[in-house]
Amino acid sequence: MKNPPELDNQTDERRSERSRSLLSYRTGIAIGAPLLLGLVAGGWWLWTFVNEQLAPLVERNLTQTLNRPVQLGRVERFSPTSLRFGASAIPATATDPDRASVTAVDVTFNPLQLLITRTLSLDVTLVNPDVYLEQDAEGRWISTTLAAEEGTGLIQTELDRIRFRNANVVLVPNPEARNEPIANQATKASVTVTQGNGFAQFLDNNDLIRYNISGNLATEGNIEINGESQLSTERTNLQIQAQNVLASEVTRLIDLPLDLQGGRVDGNLNVQLRQAQEPKLFGTAQLNKVTAKVEQLPQAFNNSSGTLGFQGTQIWLDNVQTSYGSIPAIANGVLDTEAGFNIAARVPSVSFANAQKTLGLDLPVPVAGEARAEIQLSGPIQTPTLSGSVRTTKQARIDRVDFKNMSARFAFAPTEAVIAFRDIQAVPTVGGQITGGGTVRIGDTPGLGFNLDARNIPGDAIARLYDAAPNFQIGTIQARANVVGSPTQPQTLVNWQAANATYPARGQILIANAQNLLFRNTTVDFAGGTLRAAGQLTNNQWQATVQASGVELGRVAEVPPALQAPISGTFNIAGSTASFQPDQIQATGSGRINVAGGTVTASNIQLAQGRWRAQVQASGVQLGSLVPQVPPQFQGALTGTFNLAGTTAALQPQTIVGTGSGRINVAGGTVTASNIQLAQGRWQAQVNASQVELARFSEQLQGQLDGQLRVAGTVDSFDLADVRAVGNLRFSQGIGPVQQPL
Repeated sequence: MKNPPELDNQTDERRSERSRSLLSYRTGIAIGAPLLLGLVAGGWWLWTFVNEQLAPLVERNLTQTLNRPVQLGRVERFSPTSLRFGASAIPATATDPDRASVTAVDVTFNPLQLLITRTLSLDVTLVNPDVYLEQDAEGRWISTTLAAEEGTGLIQTELDRIRFRNANVVLVPNPEARNEPIANQATKASVTVTQGNGFAQFLDNNDLIRYNISGNLATEGNIEINGESQLSTERTNLQIQAQNVLASEVTRLIDLPLDLQGGRVDGNLNVQLRQAQEPKLFGTAQLNKVTAKVEQLPQAFNNSSGTLGFQGTQIWLDNVQTSYGSIPAIANGVLDTEAGFNIAARVPSVSFANAQKTLGLDLPVPVAGEARAEIQLSGPIQTPTLSGSVRTTKQARIDRVDFKNMSARFAFAPTEAVIAFRDIQAVPTVGGQITGGGTVRIGDTPGLGFNLDARNIPGDAIARLYDAAPNFQIGTIQARANVVGSPTQPQTLVNWQAANATYPARGQILIANAQNLLFRNTTVDFAGGTLRAAGQLTNNQWQATVQASGVELGRVAEVPPALQAPISGTFNIAGSTASFQPDQIQATGSGRINVAGGTVTASNIQLAQGRWRAQVQASGVQLGSLVPQVPPQFQGALTGTFNLAGTTAALQPQTIVGTGSGRINVAGGTVTASNIQLAQGRWQAQVNASQVELARFSEQLQGQLDGQLRVAGTVDSFDLADVRAVGNLRFSQGIGPVQQPL
């Protein structure tokens, strides 16, 4: 049975479709299988090329360019334009401690450039690098010399750019680069930059490098550096922006004439580094409580705040508030690394104690007060001079003396450790004026030398300040002092004159220390005569050797008129500055006085606690002149030796105690007295009379008298009626009606 024509047509169409599908499937297999195999083979080749050729090529390129071993990690992923390597490192070498490690290295390149020029230009990104860099002795942070090109081969490579992100960089300065003593490697201070980002671009066949780095410092603050370095000429230009950076880290990174040791700095600087030249800086920096040390000055400038301007080799100070040691100051001027210092500073007020501490002055006496100063720091960098003027702002004190005002000019040469003072002027509150100048040497061998003039100094007021109360007026003093020695053991020689004193005087005082004074060549116009003295004062106790010449005894003590004559002698005396009263003085010595026509010589004189004693020799003394109450017949020349004692309260016969012997010419004869005793105004003696002419006593008497008597009486009256006598007498012609010897 035949099918209808329509059914036959449908059947033919289905057969035709099955034939075409089978043909397409077979054709796809024929074409796709080789293509798939090609793609797999191509992928395998690409993987093999990347891992076995391209990755080693990149590693070799970096090693040759950096002239350092580079250890790249395994390839973690790749694309037609990039590679990622795993953990990689640049290890330290035997001659270079610098090292770096990264968690990954991304390398990008242009495959079209590779196909056209057979040059592989690498753009390298370091991910999370950890870098350690040590500065070398020449001041270089990276001493590696970059190679000019990679070498020859089928594919040429060149390093175009290195980027880094999230870097941690440790910078270790080298003290040798700043001519400082070499510190222990383990204790070198380092600078750490965290979260660092930036790049380095290599141009001109690796001779020119442009770079940028920014990051945070581990000690707070942040920094950004833009710059370029030309390796062939060793030329570098840097632009540095810093905020709140620790000042000490600036010094570690940049060689400055100032050693910044503390505080914070904001800055915007351009730095020019040239071969064999000092760095040149341009820009400004803001100081915030910075401590800065100038090598040639013994103290640091601390708490410094203000603006620094940089202009080549010059650093300008604009109203920088600082403190030199403990001396506050406001500074303006310029520090030129080639020309030196030219900085002016004003000290509004500083206490003597802080100035003494800062300058290292060890003074022999205490000082107190406050002063202001104008200071100039000038001279070459290596040998600067600190000079200026100083003036007190209120009343000051030196030892026990207050001063209304004081001023001086000074110059301090730190390299010579000498402070020179001139135009010293001081006005004590009690009056007078002191002027002069001198030098103070500080350091290991301190010393001083001053010449001072004192004019119209009120001696009485000064004496009271030192608890001295003389019973005479000192008046105004003129003096010239020379001070030499060490601050702890100075010696002061004073030539002085007190022309208006009660007893005008002049002399020299040698002050060994505050408790020991030696006075010498001292001359005193005293009681109509002259005293020449030498001695010492120790702890308010004085002693002296005094030579008296022509001193009128009556002007010194209350004595009978006959004893008011010039006295000469040598005496060793001692006492206290608390009182110069006679009862407070101790003395020994000998003296001579011309009295009553004769001479009285005293030896072994001793004075203590207001009492005196002496051995007295009289020669040719007219007794009548000495004791007017003596009858005229006894007013002859007296010669004798006596031991006398008494009190300084009164030199009257009633207060004198004595023993001795003597001889007196009486009425043409001689009376010799022995065992003379005087006490409480009464006297007694053993008397031998020889050839005494009686007629001189009474016209009724004739002949001569001889005999031995014990006589006694009082110093109040020497009349014969008041004299008691017991003894034997012999009259050569008798008495009265008896005209024969008895």
